[in-house]
Amino acid sequence: MPGDSNFASRCHQPDAFKVEYPKWHCLPCRCKAKIPLYSAKTFMYLIDACPCCGSKDLRRWPAIVSPFIANYACGTGPGDANLCECNGCSFRFFDTRLTKAEVEKLYAGYRGDAYFRARHHHEPWYSKEVNDGIGSDPVEIVSRKENLARLLGGRAQSLKTVLDYGGDRGQFIPDSLGVERYVYEISDVEPIDGVVRLSSTEGRQFDFVMLAHVLEHCSEPREVLRGLKPLGHGQTVFYFEMPYERPSLQSA
Repeated sequence: MPGDSNFASRCHQPDAFKVEYPKWHCLPCRCKAKIPLYSAKTFMYLIDACPCCGSKDLRRWPAIVSPFIANYACGTGPGDANLCECNGCSFRFFDTRLTKAEVEKLYAGYRGDAYFRARHHHEPWYSKEVNDGIGSDPVEIVSRKENLARLLGGRAQSLKTVLDYGGDRGQFIPDSLGVERYVYEISDVEPIDGVVRLSSTEGRQFDFVMLAHVLEHCSEPREVLRGLKPLGHGQTVFYFEMPYERPSLQSA
């Protein structure tokens, strides 16, 4: 802890820390000392295994935390990170992960005025048009709704209660799907007509649970998936949708 001689001998930034995360490596100095991590501000934690399959057989490339993320969600400057590729399942991920508090801060007021101003400051390409267009393109909305309806086919008729988990305004739920339609969303956006926003899913079960472009935003996707199990019953259909992307890597 701050002032402790053992801590100081193992980490060259002992005075910067205050909040405890016992099982994680020290950040931002990345000294790899497995000691309690104390930070005057909430700060990302470091993982050394694939968040999908758990393998520690990783290939790493040096990277840097997004200045916008570091400043807006963590209240600090950008630090170093690694882009990792799992040799077990080929998943690519960054080894610095947002804490729960940082995720909530990032997505509270998501794409609102404060979010836009902060992001545009660090990323000039992120214009108001880009900000307001995310999740609002009518062509994209229709296409995604039609694709899901086509995938479900006649089975959609038996799915009466629908939950879009992390689903923004619920705008991607097919029009023909569900009698009761809900969205669970940590940002404060208002749902579209016909969709009810839930502040908690505790004690509820649904016929259909969808996560569209959600898991790639989660620091611990396996924990999220485990948390979804109680939302289903024996006949529940779970639907997951993620980007089909694999960025190329180039040496600078």
